[in-house]
Amino acid sequence: MLDEKTFKLRYVGARFAGARLPVNVLPDLQAFRDLLVSFAKEEWKERHPDRQRVPKGFDASLTFDLTIIEDGSAVPNIVWNRDVAQATLPGFEDELASVVDASYLDVLKLFESAGGVGPIKDLSAEKVRALDKFGSALIDGEKIEFGRGISGNVIYLDLERRKRLITSQRDTYNHRYSGIGTLASNSVYGQIIIRTGLGDISVPIDPQEIIDEFDGSLDQEVQFDILVELDSSDTVRKVIDVYDVMLVDDGVEAAMHKCQLRLSDISKLSAGWRDGEGNATVASTVTMAREFIEKRSSVAPNLKLYPNDQGGVLAELEQGGWDISVEFLADGSVEMYGIETNGEGDFDPIAFASLSDDFFARFDKKIGRG
Repeated sequence: MLDEKTFKLRYVGARFAGARLPVNVLPDLQAFRDLLVSFAKEEWKERHPDRQRVPKGFDASLTFDLTIIEDGSAVPNIVWNRDVAQATLPGFEDELASVVDASYLDVLKLFESAGGVGPIKDLSAEKVRALDKFGSALIDGEKIEFGRGISGNVIYLDLERRKRLITSQRDTYNHRYSGIGTLASNSVYGQIIIRTGLGDISVPIDPQEIIDEFDGSLDQEVQFDILVELDSSDTVRKVIDVYDVMLVDDGVEAAMHKCQLRLSDISKLSAGWRDGEGNATVASTVTMAREFIEKRSSVAPNLKLYPNDQGGVLAELEQGGWDISVEFLADGSVEMYGIETNGEGDFDPIAFASLSDDFFARFDKKIGRG
């Protein structure tokens, strides 16, 4: 640890490239502080067995400041404010510095245990509450790194490890869930039901807003950002908080119309369309492309469509940190492949026998759709 007690949380993922830290992950910094303080309280009591409680001003003495966000993904530097400790618990700042060091090591050991290094210990309710907030906005493929641990491996927290930690202590965990779903019902007073990748979710909404914004919009796409309680099988138990719910912008309809016109042009291509080469467009590939656009209309504004030499249709878009290509082939199959837009990752072509539910599930996961 540095003398100034600087803690570096390295956020890894396409969203964090260029030292960008999305505002929906900022609550992590307070949650990290709360987790560290919960360990610090235990550490203090162990060092002072004659005391049942920490001294007055202990919590206030553990104040942390965000001083900088370094590049290399986004690396917020959180620094313990020794001056505040000196003012709130005068004479104890040196011991507090030692307590903070020991507590941070305890946090790292906890995160290591989620990766299989040692058993996961029983945690107090205070620690579980902090964990339920820390990392709640992470999405698939993202993680928070903390340097190397005892095993020599990088210690990190991702969706799976976070879930493992919390569900080792109780049946459910909280997750900030955002994406695009379909409005399945608005007939329940004070609620709308959104069909998502996690199933149908009942979202509490002001009744007047349901009338003003969602009346007559069944089966239309809805953008949402909510905090949900999930069980260990990732079934939604309830919605805890609602940050944003809105119908997808009408501009999507114009983009869809443009895509349909483009497909109409592609469907008319005959053999030799490419300087004497290129097969005539197979009608079934255009049909599949139309179905894809209808079922995933939210991507239409970002979609580019091209014919391929074998009579198929190629769809390309950038979304969710990926440059993704989807090819609708003449034999009725579909292939998907892509590269990261702000990284070095890629994935080889994934083949699907048809435009199946499995295809849409894999596609949705890649683009971060609900």
